[in-house]
Amino acid sequence: MNIFRKTLVGFAATALLSTPSIAADLPDAVAADVTTPEQYGLMFAALGELTGGYRIAESTDYVNMSSGMVSGAGRVSIPFMDRFSVQLDGDLEVYFSDDNESYEPLGLWLAGGHASWRDPSLGLLGVFGAAGYGLQTSFDNSNDYEIGYMVGAEGQVYFGDFTLYAQAGYGDFEADNEPEGFNEGWFVRGVGRWFPTMDSLIEAEVSYGSTHMFVDGVDNGHIWNWGIQGKIRVLDDFPVYATAAYRGADYDATSEGDSGDEHMFLAGVNILFGPNTLKDNDRLGATLDLPRLPARAAPWGEGLD
Repeated sequence: MNIFRKTLVGFAATALLSTPSIAADLPDAVAADVTTPEQYGLMFAALGELTGGYRIAESTDYVNMSSGMVSGAGRVSIPFMDRFSVQLDGDLEVYFSDDNESYEPLGLWLAGGHASWRDPSLGLLGVFGAAGYGLQTSFDNSNDYEIGYMVGAEGQVYFGDFTLYAQAGYGDFEADNEPEGFNEGWFVRGVGRWFPTMDSLIEAEVSYGSTHMFVDGVDNGHIWNWGIQGKIRVLDDFPVYATAAYRGADYDATSEGDSGDEHMFLAGVNILFGPNTLKDNDRLGATLDLPRLPARAAPWGEGLD
């Protein structure tokens, strides 16, 4: 009996001592199942986006065009300490047009960044800033253009497969020396993301902006932007994603009653570096972007004059 008890105790001790080595030898797939992404900490991440499509723009005044367009963005998120990160962004939209005389929006470019605190299991709080142009086809008064800017605060909340993202800020994008454009304006933006799988995404957004001196230096402007897009992985061995998107907008010069609308239909690719999936990137990597409403609205001021 003593021999049996000694043998049993020895077997139990051996099993306990060997457990760490067994766990260390688990296959990667099993380890991934028992380790949540939140335990990894924030990750260095880079995201490149390139899309092309068709844009339809109509207004009660100058702006009436249908043309091809391209849109691109680059984002790099750099973590430091346990919960803090900075992200650098660059955005570009170009609308093609054969008319070089009328005042029609040509596109935009933005360069900026974010600083934020993030808990991957809860959410994010941060600030952002950017500078850039909202460009129009006619450059007769290009010497009077000034680089515009915007600043604001942002936050995200995570609920399982859903992310809610909100931004609010102030912008000043002057289109000419009237001044016209998105001058001394404020804006808000809301985004909802759903991840049906770790590597697929459906995202919807809506933005609103209000600005003084939108047209003729005196007329106020009210601007709405909205959109929806989907992403899905197309290569097993490399994180490349096919994207399809629709974006719409309404630009209203309240005092004179002039208004404009646009619709954009886009398709393209995204490439992700760092995180293994779209959802991991949302919680751990380059999860932020810049609101484009102020720069989009600026060249419409002259177009609705």
